[in-house]
Amino acid sequence: MLTPKGVFEFRAFFSQKINISSRSNYSASMGKCDVRRMIESEAPEEPLTDQAISEALKTTGIQIARRTVTKYRTQMLIPPSNHRRKYASTMLK
Repeated sequence: MLTPKGVFEFRAFFSQKINISSRSNYSASMGKCDVRRMIESEAPEEPLTDQAISEALKTTGIQIARRTVTKYRTQMLIPPSNHRRKYASTMLK
């Protein structure tokens, strides 16, 4: 597609589909939203690892690999779990 910003492939305008067992219309952007929601609701002193997020999504029927969770987290500029950890001792001061 020719746009004022240049030439782009049509697939650049659509989100990829993720293979899941229970839902038929689940896209990569929905996966990113689920990853962000899980990270925002995590305990500050016990942040979820990418593997834990992947396994939690797997229990709901959404198959996202750990490295895909890492890719989504990086794209959303969210730091890894060891950088998100807030220690209880620093929270008391």
